[in-house]
Amino acid sequence: MDRPRDDDFAEAYRLGYERARRSEEPTVRLSLGEELLGAFDDPAPERPAPAVVPAPAPAPASTDANPSRSRRTALLVGGTAAAVVVLLGGAFGVGRLVAGGDQAAGTNEAAATGDTAGTGSTEGEPPAAYDGPVQAVGITGSTATCHAGGSVDAAGNRVTYEPARAHDSDLSTAWRCPGDGRGERLTLTLPDSTVVAQVGLVPGYAKTDPVSGEDRYAQNNRITRVRWHFDDGSSRVQRMRGNPGDRSLRTLRIPETVTSWVELEILASAAGPRDTVAVSEVAVAVPAG
Repeated sequence: MDRPRDDDFAEAYRLGYERARRSEEPTVRLSLGEELLGAFDDPAPERPAPAVVPAPAPAPASTDANPSRSRRTALLVGGTAAAVVVLLGGAFGVGRLVAGGDQAAGTNEAAATGDTAGTGSTEGEPPAAYDGPVQAVGITGSTATCHAGGSVDAAGNRVTYEPARAHDSDLSTAWRCPGDGRGERLTLTLPDSTVVAQVGLVPGYAKTDPVSGEDRYAQNNRITRVRWHFDDGSSRVQRMRGNPGDRSLRTLRIPETVTSWVELEILASAAGPRDTVAVSEVAVAVPAG
């Protein structure tokens, strides 16, 4: 095969130069035998330059990088504040009810703690307390977890404090125990199964010494909170103020409850000069008529 002549290269150079001037892209191809098939191929079509996309304008400055999060935070803070206001208002309302008196306080606390009478269950609304007329029922026996030893009054008379002293219809006698009485229990036996509608107690030693004139009620600890238990597993809490000048019988209405016994559990007491606690009288009542 004849080798390309110098004038062939010169001609190819000239053609390439002319095409370059017209912005055409040259391509050189050689055969396997290095034979020059053509100085340059036809130029490839011109490719358009890539479009230039302007950079987005910077977002205006903001004090919150995430507005949605800010709104959620504001809602959360507002909701929390509202909940606190509701809770404080509810607590204030309950406090006013508890402070309204011995009987109302006992009923309200029983409802607040979920205690029920008659079923032993805390599901749903507690049954309503009986609100009709009542009559006392006889207590046939009693036992207790403690009682104080006997003593002598100012006249030299012997005084004892067995559980039966709390249901002998005599306010000058009492069931009495050492200390504040917390956790001590007095169990009252009823005739057969009785429908109980009301319970009550004189929460201290309601005696004035006939010789010395000393006020035993103010001297001893006075009970301020008790829990009444019944044999169906239900219970009721009753509160009292512990006023040293109030010796009255504090009663608590309950839903009608069939039970063969009633148990009084002391939960708290107000301190007196003598560290003993007493119950002068207990009472159990049933629906009248």
